Parts: sequence; C-alpha cells; structure tokens
Amino acid sequence: MPRSAANPSHTLPPSLLRHCAEVQAAFGGRVRELRLAAGLSIEELADRSTLDASYVGQIERGTRNLSLFNVWRLACGLGVSAGELLRELPSVRPLARSRRA
Repeated sequence: MPRSAANPSHTLPPSLLRHCAEVQAAFGGRVRELRLAAGLSIEELADRSTLDASYVGQIERGTRNLSLFNVWRLACGLGVSAGELLRELPSVRPLARSRRA
C-alpha cells in the first residue's frame, strides 16, 4: 500500500499515531495562540496564508496533518518564521524503526 500523507494511519504503528495526534493538537494550539495574539480571525489568517478558512480551522483543532509548504504559508500569514510557529511542539525521544522479517 502506498504511503499517504493525507492519512498517516496507513503507515504508522499505533504508538506513533498517538505522537502524531499530540503534535497536530499542539501545532493547532500554537497557530490559534499566534492568530489571536495578532488579532486575526480564522478567515483573515486564511486569506493572508492563501488557504481555505475551513482548512485553517481543522489545523487549529488538530485534525489536519499538513505539509511543510502549508506550515510556511501559515507562518507567512501570521508574520512569523516557520521556526517560531513550530516552537514549543512536544518532543519525543528518537523513534526506532521495527525490523521486519
């Protein structure tokens, strides 16, 4: 089965899915925090980022696994660097790959 960026559950074991959900929720919270600090509505951030407002809402709720390009677009819309946007995400120990027979 090919890897799916839109649905990581096809390629990740359950333990990594939990980390994925945690990171997505933390990232969404960070986007919301910076958006509110900038005094922007979801629609205004979407316009500035050239993204759909419903997509930005899904990001803020932690239900979207977005591409690096869209992280960059959000950062531009918020007027911050991508590094600033990614700051304070949960860190996990290095993950070992399981060996397959």
